[in-house]
Amino acid sequence: MPTFPRRKPPPRRRTGAGAVAAIESLEERRLLSAVISIEAVQPVANEGTLTSAEFRISNSGDDWGLVTWTVIPGSASLVTDLPQYPDMPGGETHTLWVPAGGAVHIMPTIMNDFIPEPEETFSVSLSVPVEWGLGLVEITSGTANGRIEDDDVMLVGGSTTITAGDTLEWVVRAIDYYGKAVSGVPVYVEGGQGPVGTLFPHDLTDGNGEARIGVRGTGNGWGYVTLRAYDDGKVDARSRPSSFWHQSAPPVMKWTVPQMESQQQVQAPFDGQVRIGVELWKYDGSSRLEKAGLRIEWGMDHSGDWGERQGDLGDSAGLTDESATAHAWVGGNVVQRMFRDMDPTPTGSTTLWAKYALTHTFKRATVRAVAPVIDLRVGTNALRALPPEYGNHKATLSATVNTPQGLPVAGCRLVVTTLEATDDLLGFIYNNGGGGPGSNTVYSSYSDVNGRVTFPAKVSTFAPVGTVATAQLVAQCARDAYYSWRNADVETIYIT
Repeated sequence: MPTFPRRKPPPRRRTGAGAVAAIESLEERRLLSAVISIEAVQPVANEGTLTSAEFRISNSGDDWGLVTWTVIPGSASLVTDLPQYPDMPGGETHTLWVPAGGAVHIMPTIMNDFIPEPEETFSVSLSVPVEWGLGLVEITSGTANGRIEDDDVMLVGGSTTITAGDTLEWVVRAIDYYGKAVSGVPVYVEGGQGPVGTLFPHDLTDGNGEARIGVRGTGNGWGYVTLRAYDDGKVDARSRPSSFWHQSAPPVMKWTVPQMESQQQVQAPFDGQVRIGVELWKYDGSSRLEKAGLRIEWGMDHSGDWGERQGDLGDSAGLTDESATAHAWVGGNVVQRMFRDMDPTPTGSTTLWAKYALTHTFKRATVRAVAPVIDLRVGTNALRALPPEYGNHKATLSATVNTPQGLPVAGCRLVVTTLEATDDLLGFIYNNGGGGPGSNTVYSSYSDVNGRVTFPAKVSTFAPVGTVATAQLVAQCARDAYYSWRNADVETIYIT
């Protein structure tokens, strides 16, 4: 409450022990009296911005006057709205001098309690101190009314569930005491705790009283975000701090290959590697997460003797791409080729896993070392029996290498030869090593990421002119001697 300068009034005539002398003349009494009134200059106070109502106490008389003013609560509360005046009325007094022909302004401060309330009323009442004497001060208007208009709001909003690593737009509303939406309210993020974060610090409510806050899942579990409404300059608060709980949930992890997802198994080739992928979906499986840069960790667990493991982990991507997918390369253990020929029962077990680092969520699949499936094609598979002086037929060989699950095998090198029963009919010459005239053998380069490989060869027949016969080419992986013949692909050559 502001203080005002006080001026000592002119001395009063006294006798003996200081009693007030009687005023003999009515004219003299009129000249010495103070005529006091009060009026509201600014009767409206806005609770929420700590403004004050303003009242003017005027003296139209010819002498200074001493008055006491008191706040009368009306529908306002002396506890929550006017706490600076806890003992009024009847206890604490506020006394001031009003100069003759002048005025004094008082400004009762309104307390901001951040609680939405209806419009409230109060008044200021004047009285004359008993010790001053009722005959020297005349109050012509002793009461003025004030009003409190509350701009405090309540922030309301529901809880949300968000996928860890994802973001969403969360809506909160600012409402007044009557539940009506309040627009133009700055809503600020003031903190939070747990695996939930925010993307930007504040927003302004729109015509529907709605502010939009970006929420981000950062782990696994529940966390809260604390909001508060302020005025335009973030000087005075317009609401209590409100905390809202949200859940950050792990994503759904799926293998990108349907057969792998349904079987929870990856078939790893003896020769070469397959590229497998894991993709992230929203916690409820409704759609892909579609967030790049999310961390994925890869690994394998083996049981049994290390040499009898089913596969090995190759290069892997530690971050998701724009479709929330990360990839890794997996190859089978070549030793399993020899074991498989001797005993079809696997002798070791291997589990591949992908881990989503934010929530420590795992996706697992067993690894099974298998022979790849080769599809060999010859550009021209019809040869004419020609005399040697006419040279050889030039042919282009191509092959597609996949696993039984349909995954392309990369890095697989093929060897193509003839069946022994038809060695006397066909001969090969390979341009870049691996075979030669009369060796009946040709080697390919390594298959690409799509499992395809194309390579040239010169093919001739040793059959005499006029021979009509068929011969077979056989393709298999060329990595080492442990390879099984079970996946060998046979292609027929027609000789005319």
